[in-house]
Amino acid sequence: MSHSDSIRYCPVPAYFVPVVVSLAEDPGPRDALEEAVAALVGLERGFPQELAQILCVAPELVESALAELELRNILKRPDPDEPYVVNEQTSHASRPRQRPGYVLWDLLSNQPTFQLVIGEPLKQPYVPKHIDVVDATNRKPRHAPSHRAIERSVRSLPDVPDLRIYVPLGHAYRSVESAHVQKIAFEARRHPISGHAFVPIEFRPECEPIVWRPMLAPSAQIETSLDPQGYSGLLQRVPEARAELDRIRLELDPKLIELLAADGYRNAAELFQDADRRVQNELVGAWGNPGWREVQDTAVDAMRQTILSRFLRSSPNGGMHAWADVLERAVRVLLFQFLDAAAQDAWARLDKDKLTRILDERARKLGQLRERLLESKDLKPGKKDGLLKVLDKGTLGSRLLGLVAVWVADPRVFDQLAPALREQPDFFRRLDDAIEMRNRVIHPDGGESPNARAFRGAVLGLVKAMMQVQRS
Repeated sequence: MSHSDSIRYCPVPAYFVPVVVSLAEDPGPRDALEEAVAALVGLERGFPQELAQILCVAPELVESALAELELRNILKRPDPDEPYVVNEQTSHASRPRQRPGYVLWDLLSNQPTFQLVIGEPLKQPYVPKHIDVVDATNRKPRHAPSHRAIERSVRSLPDVPDLRIYVPLGHAYRSVESAHVQKIAFEARRHPISGHAFVPIEFRPECEPIVWRPMLAPSAQIETSLDPQGYSGLLQRVPEARAELDRIRLELDPKLIELLAADGYRNAAELFQDADRRVQNELVGAWGNPGWREVQDTAVDAMRQTILSRFLRSSPNGGMHAWADVLERAVRVLLFQFLDAAAQDAWARLDKDKLTRILDERARKLGQLRERLLESKDLKPGKKDGLLKVLDKGTLGSRLLGLVAVWVADPRVFDQLAPALREQPDFFRRLDDAIEMRNRVIHPDGGESPNARAFRGAVLGLVKAMMQVQRS
């Protein structure tokens, strides 16, 4: 990754998963400085500041050499306030030894990064003055990775050529080149640590920003690779940072500013205000309803992407990915209204005959959803666990079936959804169609893409209907 003035680092929620690392190392000093430091420590000159004065070198170079020698078990420091001493137990033969560490975990891909920390990860990594960090969220990650996913993934890391080993040095990380990892095992007795990783972004004129995979700290010295999920993947990690990222994008692209000015926008603030006004007009009568602020903000972000797409060669889809995000978030917020014990118990009391009878009564509102619910392998009447799994972790399509299930089973949910069906009498069928369009946007298969205007209109119409629903 080349470094330039157009690069920013965006903090994203992340986890550090605990591991035990088996290292095979050559215990001897690697260069003249390490040799001199090791010799002076052997002469009981083990304080870092004293070593720096004797050797007439910068303290940070001495600290780096000491950290390297300690990592390779040549020196040890019994206490932070005491001097370094020679580790008398060190063998002159290369041998494996175990060290505690952490692997940075990418929550979006649910995979480990190729960055291994020996010791404890830094809580607040140092940010050099020449590096710009995006003012983004400080929220914690929602769910830690499962033990199964960690165990399956980390054991293969020693075979990855791009694996990099780092140790904390002060408030920064230093790469370790001398250690060879023989084995990495998940340490289940320790808990994953929630924190933040940093995603490098390079803003280029009239193009989609270039995005790299998450890394330990904002530093040009830490290696990472391009993220195949690109800019949309970054926005999935921190959707609340979209406005700030758009502002930076405009500021760093003079050509884009010129195009916006030609379209009547004097600055980025005016574009943002226009996006807000357009969404308010589309959601008139529902705007400001309690519990839906998150969806409103996401819709405004999507409208801003729609406006920007007119000027960006790399955004020919009219911001449809952003509207797909709006639809998914709205469905999630709607379902949250019904994820309670009463709705689950109502489904558990239902049998197939009663389910079929009710579906027949309401078939006109459901279209193909009637048959799909009856044929579903996950949603069996009377089976509460299946309903919970679908509503919590299912695809958007299966969540729609879960919504239909609780609407059929629980009279209270039927009443709560009534305002949405008054707004759009064919609400369920329209939502089904919109989800199908959304899937073609997210997973294009070479066929014809949905019409951007039609998709946006469908999403906004459904959001307006959903926003009529209030928690009882």
